[in-house]
Amino acid sequence: MDIIKNADWLIDIGLEASFRGGQVVFSGRLDEFINSDVISHTKRYMLEFLKEEKSIFVMY
Repeated sequence: MDIIKNADWLIDIGLEASFRGGQVVFSGRLDEFINSDVISHTKRYMLEFLKEEKSIFVMY
């Protein structure tokens, strides 16, 4: 998640990648990805990661 968070540009292949022939569902910056309407496992895990990261900073 750290690599994705710090990337300049994201390309998300979507829910049915690999042999099922996934489609590019998003291409752009992280802030655009987070605020998009895209339904994605990557987005779901990134939102959880960012929320956890924020709560760690609040604790200190």
